[in-house]
Amino acid sequence: MKIDPLVSVLIPVYNGAKYLELTIKKLLDQDYQNIEIIISDNNSEDATKEICLKFCKIDKRIKYFK
Repeated sequence: MKIDPLVSVLIPVYNGAKYLELTIKKLLDQDYQNIEIIISDNNSEDATKEICLKFCKIDKRIKYFK
């Protein structure tokens, strides 16, 4: 059985709540499933943290770091 290599996608973000949810959804919609999404939040002051934590609960491939 062939295992596809892991692809890591890094999303650096600062106050990006306006586009973040759509960005994460589009990444999760990809045909390639062996991915990890690493979100690096540079102390956002908008709803970025809440959006990230919501997606972390939904999909274990998402990692959030502030």
